[in-house]
This record gives sequence, structure tokens and C-alpha cells, in this order.
Amino acid sequence: MEINDERRVYELGYHMVPTLTEEELQKEVDSIRGAISELKGNFLSEGEPTLIDLAYTMYINEGGKNTAYDKAYFGWLKFDLMPDALSHLQKEVIGDNKNILRYLLIKTVAEDTRAQVNLDELKEVKNTDTIAPAVKIEKSTAPEDISEEEKKEVEKDLDETIDKLLEE
Repeated sequence: MEINDERRVYELGYHMVPTLTEEELQKEVDSIRGAISELKGNFLSEGEPTLIDLAYTMYINEGGKNTAYDKAYFGWLKFDLMPDALSHLQKEVIGDNKNILRYLLIKTVAEDTRAQVNLDELKEVKNTDTIAPAVKIEKSTAPEDISEEEKKEVEKDLDETIDKLLEE
């Protein structure tokens, strides 16, 4: 079995408890960065931890009691590292840290992976362009209360609007 000694690029995204002070938060991030540096990792980019609202409440067992968190500090680090050092980082540095609610460690690429926009492909919008008004139906009118004539008129307006959009 051949061992590959090439460095790989990883990205670590993490949520830290919102109860940390600014100084404590910085110490935690510095300890993760220090561990990566000790493992001979090189930093490529970083997202400063920012307090965010979580999409759902997370419950963490702390001392036999569940604590609910609906906010967390979210940050990320992108770095390269030898693959054999990754398990140490994951188990002993990140996994044992009680201030990390959740983390995701993925293998990625060194290039900037943010979405790039090709400006040549964007449609030019002019100030004179207008959007056709939508056909309004009263809220109190149920679909079954509309006469056949009104249904045909609505369908005709809809077809004309679609045709205009397809022409552009």
C-alpha cells in the first residue's frame, strides 16, 4: 500500500457557544489556529467568527442538563495539512472542545471557491423596462366562484404575459 505524502486542503466550519466573551472567543480561535500551526498546517483564508441566529435550536448536554442555543458564533478556517495529522486535529483539538457546538471539516481545493459571476452572461436591464402587472383577483373570490368568461380572460392575460416574457 502506497502512502501519499502530499498536503491536502481542508476547510473547518464551526459554531461556538454564544456565551463566550470576545476575549474568550479569540482565545478559542487562536487555540485552533495554534494546533493547526503545530501540525505544520498553512492557512489559506479565514472567516472571522460572527454571532448568527441558528436555523433551529440546538440542545447540548452540559453536566447532565440540556442547554438550548438559538444563536452561535460561526467562523471558518481554510488550511492545508498532511492527511495523517487530520485525525489528531479532529479528535483531540476540535472534538474535545466544549465550546464548539458543532463543526464540519471537509476536504476542498485551494482556489477561491466563492461563486464567480460572469458579467457578460448577465442580461442588461434598462430603466425603461417594465414588468407587466399581474392579474388581480379579489381575495374573497374563490376559484369556483369565477365565471367561465372570467377564467378565459385570466388565461388570455396570462398567455399574453408569458409570450411577452419569452420574446425578450
